[in-house]
Amino acid sequence: MEYIKKNKNGDVKFTFIKSNELPDLPITTPLTFAFIGYDLLLAKKKSGDWDILGGKVEKDEFWIDALKREALEEAGVYIDNIDILGYVLAEHDNPDISFPKKSILPVTISFVKEVLYDWKKYETLDRRLFRKKHALKEFETKNDNKQIYRIFNEIVYPYLTGEYSVEFGLADSIKDLTTYPVTQTMSFISVNDKFLVVRDYDEKEFSLVGGGCELDENIFSSAKREILEEAQLRVDELEFVSSTVVKLYNNNKHVVSKLQQIKFVGKKNDYDINSFVPRKNGFETEEVKLVQMEELLKTKILNNQNGRAIVESLNKKINENK
Repeated sequence: MEYIKKNKNGDVKFTFIKSNELPDLPITTPLTFAFIGYDLLLAKKKSGDWDILGGKVEKDEFWIDALKREALEEAGVYIDNIDILGYVLAEHDNPDISFPKKSILPVTISFVKEVLYDWKKYETLDRRLFRKKHALKEFETKNDNKQIYRIFNEIVYPYLTGEYSVEFGLADSIKDLTTYPVTQTMSFISVNDKFLVVRDYDEKEFSLVGGGCELDENIFSSAKREILEEAQLRVDELEFVSSTVVKLYNNNKHVVSKLQQIKFVGKKNDYDINSFVPRKNGFETEEVKLVQMEELLKTKILNNQNGRAIVESLNKKINENK
């Protein structure tokens, strides 16, 4: 994988080499594919392009420290579990070019361990999470002979899709929330002692109301938005039920990512279920219905040990409010 970058001082050849070790050459610019779960975090540069995180190493700075600093500056995140996937070898023979004739740009994969929600944008214009197909679409337009596109598609993403296992842990107090990124909010919506469940048009089973939490979104705002989008219902008050901490492990039983999924409970006794319009405003919900607790427990998300613990937290919250 190589490309030639032309500039006024001469051409520079960039060649990607897959390796988990770095050669003894000067390091100029470490790069990282930073993930929250299986979604890739990109920063919008001032050029208008979405790009992976990374930047120049400052004088007397270790390259991993530089990478962590750049991730914080460019996207307002702390990264961890940095693994080397390879490096880009930069070569030139022009004395007018300021950096060494041979240098490297380490290419890594990392996972976001904390998101700063009061991040001030000054190096970049924005930050956003991208699914694989959307990230590839961005990389396809880069002027680098599809080098980043191929690295992501052929090396980075296969790293993510190995044999992973998931471990759940439960926090039953909002005071116990960790700093791990929140990727999902779901809500138990009570309507006259029944619970609201929804089904997307391409799904057979019903589930709780909820979905993905946007990167810069407050968890309560996320839950209320999902309720409005999926059930066409506005709920003003929500109470925290529990936080599920999801740990992702790779083949070597090494923890590579930790995420949070938040559950809320809300009440709306004046909801007219017959007013629901399937796929209204382009959203995917095809059907809604109200079920008793017994049927709710049979849904896929709750029909397991972790789900039963969540329901215990829910029942505790309901009894506290009686």
